[in-house]
Amino acid sequence: MSSTDLSRFVNLPAEVRLQVWGWAVRNALNPPRAIIEWRDGPRRTIAVLNTSLEAREEAVSQTDLRSVPRYNLPQDPVHLNRLGLSLEDREEYVRRSPRDWYSLETDVFVIGADDVLGENNRILRSQCYDITFRNAIKTIALPAFVLDCDGRVIIRQLRWESRYMNFYQGLKTVVFLRDDPAQEPISHRNLIQNRHLYPRTNDIRVKIEDNPLSQVELDLLGFDVNFFNNLVISMRRNMTPDWQLPEIKWGCLVRY
Repeated sequence: MSSTDLSRFVNLPAEVRLQVWGWAVRNALNPPRAIIEWRDGPRRTIAVLNTSLEAREEAVSQTDLRSVPRYNLPQDPVHLNRLGLSLEDREEYVRRSPRDWYSLETDVFVIGADDVLGENNRILRSQCYDITFRNAIKTIALPAFVLDCDGRVIIRQLRWESRYMNFYQGLKTVVFLRDDPAQEPISHRNLIQNRHLYPRTNDIRVKIEDNPLSQVELDLLGFDVNFFNNLVISMRRNMTPDWQLPEIKWGCLVRY
């Protein structure tokens, strides 16, 4: 029996079962999962969700887990017309799509990894049209090699506001990914771009340091105090008057 097989608990007393389901879902989301765009990868789910209806309901009640179609399409008629699809076609397409489970409070969405390939930096292309989904994401991660590709500080600052802060307006934390050989010998760049070459890459997690970056560290990356002050003014004027800067922390990818 595998460690993720929870079927042996279904005959326990109800009170004990509910505790098991709650423990299982919390344990499955810690450390946080790294959500990396991988269209042909395995379905993102958690073992407890597939154990029984009771287990799924209890897991969902204790977390913000939600099920979303892996392949989605915009509802905008203009976009659908360009694709040669009707709204009915879209609904059928979405209905038949396999579904993935995400926790927008806990999961860490890795973005920007495709920039080096000249493609969009969006995570989950199927959900990029869903503004509600995007703005509910609490944590994103930026690979260090992507920051290095930005080159000049002014370009890095422009991308920070236009691509990241404007696109994900509910952020609480931004993680800068860097290598930590003591925790994971494979570089985060290889884990992101060459997952098929390594074992145990179906479940990649993010270890996040407790303390935010110091202002000295941020200065070295091109994000000085004046930049952040101007960013807050801009976001509160253009987005929402109570917008707050997300915390910025170091983190690394690890195979779980």
